[in-house]
Amino acid sequence: MKRVIASLVILTMLAGCGAPLSTPQKEYPTYGLVNESSSKSKAVCYEVSVGNVLLAILFVETIVVPIYIFGFSLYNPVRLKTDPTDTCGID
Repeated sequence: MKRVIASLVILTMLAGCGAPLSTPQKEYPTYGLVNESSSKSKAVCYEVSVGNVLLAILFVETIVVPIYIFGFSLYNPVRLKTDPTDTCGID
């Protein structure tokens, strides 16, 4: 019983790895490999969610968790692009 409770506590602590970007006009969700065409915005810069990747590696044996994370929650919105030529990188 203690293991189940400890597992639930750890899962709830790790569940908030990916977070949408909220602006006064719109909320930009996270996206993955499956929903890239419907959820990715050209007006936002995205980065890989390290926490979600670690969570997928940790739960690789469950098969469902990595499929969900890589499919729907791999990239987090970081900031809005400043101008149309902004590439969101270091270059």
